[in-house]
Amino acid sequence: MLNIRSRTSNSAKNIVIAISCQLVNLVLGFVVRTYFIKLLGADYLGINGVFGNILSVLSMADLGIGAAISFALYKPIAEGDIEQIKAYMNFFKKTYRVIAILVFGIGCLCIPFLGVLVNLPSDVANLTVIYLLLLSNTTVTYLCAYKQTLLIADQRNYVNKLIATFGIVLANILEIIILYTTHSYIGYLIMQLASTIIANICTSIVADKYYPFLRKNHNKLEKVKKKNLFKGIKAMVIYRVAGVVLNATDNILISVLISTTVVGLYSNYTMLCGCVSGIATLIFEAIKGSIGSLTAEKDIENAKKNFDAISLFNFWIYAFATICLLGLLNDFITLWLGKEYILSNWIVLATVLNIYIPGIMIVVGNFRDTTGLYVKTRYVYVFAAAINLVVSIILGKLMGVAGIIFASSIARILTSVAYEPIVLFKDYLKKRPIEYYAIQIKYLIIMIIAFIITYYLTRFIPTGTWSYFILKASIYAIVPNIIIYISFRKSNEFNVLKSKGKILLRLN
Repeated sequence: MLNIRSRTSNSAKNIVIAISCQLVNLVLGFVVRTYFIKLLGADYLGINGVFGNILSVLSMADLGIGAAISFALYKPIAEGDIEQIKAYMNFFKKTYRVIAILVFGIGCLCIPFLGVLVNLPSDVANLTVIYLLLLSNTTVTYLCAYKQTLLIADQRNYVNKLIATFGIVLANILEIIILYTTHSYIGYLIMQLASTIIANICTSIVADKYYPFLRKNHNKLEKVKKKNLFKGIKAMVIYRVAGVVLNATDNILISVLISTTVVGLYSNYTMLCGCVSGIATLIFEAIKGSIGSLTAEKDIENAKKNFDAISLFNFWIYAFATICLLGLLNDFITLWLGKEYILSNWIVLATVLNIYIPGIMIVVGNFRDTTGLYVKTRYVYVFAAAINLVVSIILGKLMGVAGIIFASSIARILTSVAYEPIVLFKDYLKKRPIEYYAIQIKYLIIMIIAFIITYYLTRFIPTGTWSYFILKASIYAIVPNIIIYISFRKSNEFNVLKSKGKILLRLN
């Protein structure tokens, strides 16, 4: 049965469940990471990070087909066209099976080069077995991906999140048991793979319950629609391949140019940043289906109003996250793992910039994907990936780890930030792009002011104990939000957000 709840109600439900699940994952993730570091050490942590990046490049983030599928499904879902949905889903199921085979096959071809990519002072036993287990875990995620995409397009992403969290909780419990009893990295990976398979089975069962028409589905997609879909997929494949190369090469370059052990230290920072940004990303992932429903209605004025309001909401979340990470990251790692796991302030700044810059582009990306404009912007990340690779090598030799990480932000600013809003504003929103850049500069200035004020309010608080850290974190939690609220409380965008909040209160 298709979802008939309102967009606001669906978005709220998706957001609340997504954040709740992420918080559960965050807590368990810290526990597992702590056991991992204490029992296996930074070398295995580095291997995990390097292989994770290699597999991200191989999988190409589902080759972007997920976004193309969602875009194709928005219209038949809005119209309740079950037969058309069945035809699309049958096609997508076959497509994802082919992708799974390709990912595993290409992944196996990388095995002879593992020794080059892993840069450690001593050999690690069973490197090939470790890699194959991680590769298998990546491959099996594709087997139910088409059903997950239907749930997202039908504004039921909360179902995916609940099942994924169940799988992660199960995996983490089993991983802790294995690490504590055997100290075996291979056993840890086997538990991870088993949990992924179980979560996939659960997704399939639940999706069939919501959409019983999927069980016996032999509908074939019309040639014209298949042709149009391939056009969209081709554009998104180019976009996602380049995007993954941009996002997933830092650990590989750090391993090759510096050391795999440093990748392990850096991965603690990326995990913490990922936990924080992950919550923010989940919020906007949760409302993407609602944005797709909005753009399908072709009401440009309503879309403009919602775009501006969502952009303010987006800035507020990412500015708050950026300020907190800049001010608290090294203090937290010192208390959590010890001073020997600390990296420089330049690395912290570079890492946090890699959260903020793609973060503020999420709203543009959501509207781009749901309007099909990714066809026009498909080459932007190709240029970004090329710039990133060249600048990473140059800055990596000049600045070390920080230079490699800064390169990603430089590449994004010169390509995605400079071009994608122009396409969206000219071709869909019918607004002057200069308006977007002006408001983003205003946002940036307010964020910098908020950080400086908060930094000077906390600079004399001692470090080294959890009580002082909690005091400092409390100030970081309050002051930036007060400054942002004062700055925008009378704006039209804030009033739209406030009205949405009132609707949700009435619904509940």
